[in-house]
Amino acid sequence: MAGPQSPILSIQDLKKSYGPVEVLKGISFDVFPRQVVGLLGRSGSGKSTLLRCLNFLEIPNSGRILLENEEVGVDSSQARRRPHPAGVLARQRRQMAMVFQNFNLWPHMTVIENVIEGPVRVLGLSQEEARAGAMRLLRDVGMEHKADQYPIRLSGGQQQRVAIARALAMRPKLMLFDEPTSSLDPELVAEVLRVMRDLAEAGTTMLVVTHEMAFARDVCDRVMLLHEGRLIEAGPPREVMLESQNPIAASFFAGLRGEAAMSEGS
Repeated sequence: MAGPQSPILSIQDLKKSYGPVEVLKGISFDVFPRQVVGLLGRSGSGKSTLLRCLNFLEIPNSGRILLENEEVGVDSSQARRRPHPAGVLARQRRQMAMVFQNFNLWPHMTVIENVIEGPVRVLGLSQEEARAGAMRLLRDVGMEHKADQYPIRLSGGQQQRVAIARALAMRPKLMLFDEPTSSLDPELVAEVLRVMRDLAEAGTTMLVVTHEMAFARDVCDRVMLLHEGRLIEAGPPREVMLESQNPIAASFFAGLRGEAAMSEGS
């Protein structure tokens, strides 16, 4: 799925520290429309922090984030960085919908209420229009039959599929996934990955933090490897995962292949 020359998202020299600890050390990359980009790396490499910085759930120390050439979160064109007004930041966040590890559904609302809340309150849709759109999305993720259930009655995989539908209901320009299967039992992982594959085939632009290497290899157009806060390798999945000449990257992927082989043999 090759994208046009103009990126939808451009990250330029992004840095983030917590006190003396530098978590992101100057990250730069582009995401093009209809691309699926996988963000890989060991625990603690900065993947989730990077994702949270993109929509200012974490505030970067420096660098620029451009969404369709509009700077996200702040205006750094002047000598002093100035935060955007709250309304501007809220609009930008809506355009980068995020799916978290732990679903974050509202427990006091049914499935359908979870999905229509944003479109009604934020986008200004009528109840009827929002409900019709929500039912279409729930049908797409295989959850239409659970529309009137509460989250507590759903499995983890079902809750995550509802969370994906809720994010899509906001009509974002791209989807951010922060290890969406990491909280799931192994038997539930496949149903969420199947929905994400369908989104990829439909041309949804996605940036995915994941430890699911088969998904990264088979679905992503491009993968990037973070190591200790630096982007050390990026490119087509098979090149990066099988042919990298970077010794850190080669060791990382060789270790994963060894773990997979041991798991299959057990």
